[in-house]
Amino acid sequence: MQRKRRGGAARRAAEALILARNGRAPRTAGQAARSIRALARADRTLADFEDGYFFRQAFLHGKCFYDGVCEPASEVIFYIQTTLGYIRTAETLAGR
Repeated sequence: MQRKRRGGAARRAAEALILARNGRAPRTAGQAARSIRALARADRTLADFEDGYFFRQAFLHGKCFYDGVCEPASEVIFYIQTTLGYIRTAETLAGR
């Protein structure tokens, strides 16, 4: 049976970058986090991408999605909207 893939847009973008850089996609959120850290240590041009990943993981996914604390709404909306830029950054970094 195939596992259902979960995760928000930022995680999926990070997984695609990891696949492009490492040749394999992470199977779990933990693997994704470790892979992003390792990639950023090896290539400091990924530092902002790494920061964006962990911020979105903590704020949007953890605090808002799981804990239901989605305030102030203007910040939640802002970070959801800027995730498109994060996805585009992942696409650019994957092409290197």
